[in-house]
Amino acid sequence: MLQANHLIGFGVGGGFSQLSFSFSDTSPDSGITTPNPGDLMVVFGIDAPDGFTVLIGSNPNISYKISDGTETSLSSPGILIVFSGNESISTVVDNDGDSEETEGNPAPQTVTSGSGVPPLLVLGAYFTDGGAVNPRSFSPAKDGEVNASLSGADAWLAYKIYNASPDDVTVDMDDEGSGNRLFSIYLELS
Repeated sequence: MLQANHLIGFGVGGGFSQLSFSFSDTSPDSGITTPNPGDLMVVFGIDAPDGFTVLIGSNPNISYKISDGTETSLSSPGILIVFSGNESISTVVDNDGDSEETEGNPAPQTVTSGSGVPPLLVLGAYFTDGGAVNPRSFSPAKDGEVNASLSGADAWLAYKIYNASPDDVTVDMDDEGSGNRLFSIYLELS
């Protein structure tokens, strides 16, 4: 389990204006650090955990839930990343979701997050049955990423937080053999 608590950027004005990484876990079905009520929980996994809303994909998928503060484990394995705000998160609006599954090289995906209203979160996810997802790219540079094996496949979930002045983001990966899947989306939070 990776843990950290740091603020990335600063918002302007009162109210919900800052988003930060809280913690991550690669085996949330065996127990997790309990998120605070109003934290955003994002999972990249084969199945969406109970109570989560699927944002993009089918198998695997990216899903989310706003924590009620009672979650101590999730109903399915995957990559969990939790984000906190300077106030409780109450609304998640998904934008510009894209996904591709191919036996070849997925096309680069550009997330138009530069037109979004901060604070916002850009997600890029990479998955292959054929080996290791390497290289993979996220530009401008990601703030962090988490790796796990999902049903024997290599999976990565990367993120970029914009608390001000968002930019468009491009994610890409190479042909890694078989079952290559690339996902991208951004979330506006309030």
